[in-house]
Amino acid sequence: MAQIKLMADRSAHRVVFERVRRDHPDGGRGLRLMDAPCGAGAMSRQLQEHGFEVSCYDIDPGNFEGGQYGLSVEVADLNRPLAIPDAGFDVIVSIAGIQRLFCPENAIFEFARLLKSGGTLYLSCPNFATLDRRLSFLFDGSLGMRFDRPGYEQTVDNPEANVRMPITLSRVKEIVAGAGLDVQAVEATIDSRKPLWLLPVTLLVMGVGALKSLINPRRYGRYADGNGFTMLSSKNFLLVCRKR
Repeated sequence: MAQIKLMADRSAHRVVFERVRRDHPDGGRGLRLMDAPCGAGAMSRQLQEHGFEVSCYDIDPGNFEGGQYGLSVEVADLNRPLAIPDAGFDVIVSIAGIQRLFCPENAIFEFARLLKSGGTLYLSCPNFATLDRRLSFLFDGSLGMRFDRPGYEQTVDNPEANVRMPITLSRVKEIVAGAGLDVQAVEATIDSRKPLWLLPVTLLVMGVGALKSLINPRRYGRYADGNGFTMLSSKNFLLVCRKR
């Protein structure tokens, strides 16, 4: 069988799968898992192999390749309420999805609704607050972009299937808390290819951010984790959230 292509960053896939496997060392047998958006189905297949009962959802199912492994995909627009019963999943995985939504709040609140009590959400997103992206914004005034990964072709006539809306770690944490989810851990994938000249600028931003948080913690304290070395240098971040 052909290998399923990746439609998100490889390092993001690796970090998410390793975290899920670490949290479920004995496998996912007997656990229902939602993968949304599932893309071509690469992560769905890995999780299926780990024993989970995987349900796949995506707004653009034409790129799905998981059928060769017995997986199927259902059409789902995460910008809108989903016609899925409450509390039906033990685990939900969402990789590189919420930044492609006009309404990420709806998706996260829907994930919270669909999780069983005590269930876990693994929410991964490109990090739009890296130092190089901040500098890029200084010169071109934009952090958004269309999804243009090699091998991807939009198969549905829906403008919501190809959009990029920047969202930061601090904002995601606010939405998660409002949805009734508790953040258990935050992980990131460091980009080791950053040019060396960014290092002193990184240290400067870290210092200024720490000073502002110290002077006015009520206003700037919630942004402190976004100004640490890891988040200034990481390509993606992963939130592990538990439903109360």
